[in-house]
Amino acid sequence: MRVVSAVLLLLLAAPPAGLAQDVSLGDLYAAEVPLPVRDQRAVDEAFGEALERVLLRVTGRRDVAEDPQ
Repeated sequence: MRVVSAVLLLLLAAPPAGLAQDVSLGDLYAAEVPLPVRDQRAVDEAFGEALERVLLRVTGRRDVAEDPQ
C-alpha cells in the first residue's frame, strides 16, 4: 500500500509533459536604447538607461536604479 501511495504521489506531483515548455527570454544582459546625438554626454546617458533596463530585467526590481549598491 505504501508503494502505491508513493507512486500516486509522484504522478500527481509531476507536471504533465504538455505543460512544460522552453521559454526563450532573449539576451537578459543586453539592451538597446536610441542615441539621437553622438556626443559623450548622450552616450553616457544612453549607457545609463541601457544599464537600468538590464538591471530591471535581471533583478525584477523597479527601484533598482535607486539602490546605492
